[in-house]
Amino acid sequence: MTFIRLLVRVACGQETRVIPRLLQLRFHWLKSEKESLRLEQAGITKNVLDAAIAAFTLEIIAKHGEPAPRLCNKDPLTIKMGTYVIDLFPNAKFIFMVRDGRATAHSIITRKVTITGFDLTSYRQCMKKWNGAVEAMNNQCRELGSTRCLRVPYEQLVLHPKEWMEKVLKFLDLDWDDAVLHHEDFINNGISLSKVERSSDQVIKPVNLEALTKWVGNIPEDVVRDMADIAPMLSVLGYDPYANPPNYGHPDDHVARKTNEILKNKTVWEKKAKEMFDGWDMHLGGDTNLDKEPSDNPNNTTIFHEVHTQHPFGDRIIGSFFLPKNLNEATYLDLLESAIKPALIEIMENHEENPIFQQEGAPPHYALSVRQFLDKTFPGR
Repeated sequence: MTFIRLLVRVACGQETRVIPRLLQLRFHWLKSEKESLRLEQAGITKNVLDAAIAAFTLEIIAKHGEPAPRLCNKDPLTIKMGTYVIDLFPNAKFIFMVRDGRATAHSIITRKVTITGFDLTSYRQCMKKWNGAVEAMNNQCRELGSTRCLRVPYEQLVLHPKEWMEKVLKFLDLDWDDAVLHHEDFINNGISLSKVERSSDQVIKPVNLEALTKWVGNIPEDVVRDMADIAPMLSVLGYDPYANPPNYGHPDDHVARKTNEILKNKTVWEKKAKEMFDGWDMHLGGDTNLDKEPSDNPNNTTIFHEVHTQHPFGDRIIGSFFLPKNLNEATYLDLLESAIKPALIEIMENHEENPIFQQEGAPPHYALSVRQFLDKTFPGR
């Protein structure tokens, strides 16, 4: 929440990524009857585990950003386990930011944002995945109740920032501060941005309408036709699945004015984003450059050799695999067939429970032939 990070009383920091993973790991531990029994036998009771997870989570939130009286975590997937988080932190509150799923899918695909289970080549699949994820989050928010979880429509926050920020601050028991309406003035002067979060290039701009309808005209016709069936959560959240383009409402005057200024000075904003983030683009599927200076300097290139590991849930690690260059479809498929699958088969022969294979994200090397191989090798898992 970039707006909230402007308040001196609140420290949000950037996405940690580790907190939702830890919460998900705890879920898998307790879901497995055998693993739960092993933990109990080792003296790791639910109370011990919960205390450890709470301590770890608090340490990460408190120390990965600037200190402040109020601590904030903005990992999007944390709310999927919201009721458990409330058990750990009884005074916690959630802001559930919802957005038109069509815009979300378009953003994920065009920005190549890797999210476990999302196929970046398919709008239909991404919309289905979005629907399932948002349904789970919405159920958690509803179960938490209105005093613990505030649902904020992204489009309305953009159209009417003052109105919705007043609601947000009231929900959080925070006093009003005009600074929340001018976040762009505080970039790198109170707000630090991640150079690898895909949305950072948009956050440097004032609140504007540019991103609201970028998806219109980019979704395949068959997906548009079936949208109501593919993503019923659109209607649940108040979006019209048949509206192309949609009518989200009329913006406040200052938002419309800022949008016009950005459009008139498009090259200026593009240059500003390039200056801020140039040299930090990281891609899979080819050699990766980690330039710490502007990329027009021919002498600053460093080739980054990735370290890939695959491990089943349990007590065995397969890997590490040191590769001379980044993975592509062919090399990853070869790695799965020649090394990972045989090792997993050996584990499966010595354990009653079959391992679950988890692919982190959907990078370019996670192509059709790879997905078909994984579906065949790990059916239903």
